[in-house]
Amino acid sequence: MKNAMLKLYIGLTNLPFAKIREKEGGETLQNVIWILVGLAIALIVGWVFFKPAIEGFAQGLWNTISTWANANVKVQ
Repeated sequence: MKNAMLKLYIGLTNLPFAKIREKEGGETLQNVIWILVGLAIALIVGWVFFKPAIEGFAQGLWNTISTWANANVKVQ
């Protein structure tokens, strides 16, 4: 599975980004769209293969932030 993820990552990073970039170094609209498409694909693939890990991380983050909101900060 790591090989498939690596191939997907390499494939996404070899899209025509360099050809699209403007000479001044700015991002074109097409480049931004490619970046957003790559991010969407990465999020979908991550959700499919790593859903329990993502949910665990989000739940831990939510618990930490909610304790801060309740002023239950523990000073060590």
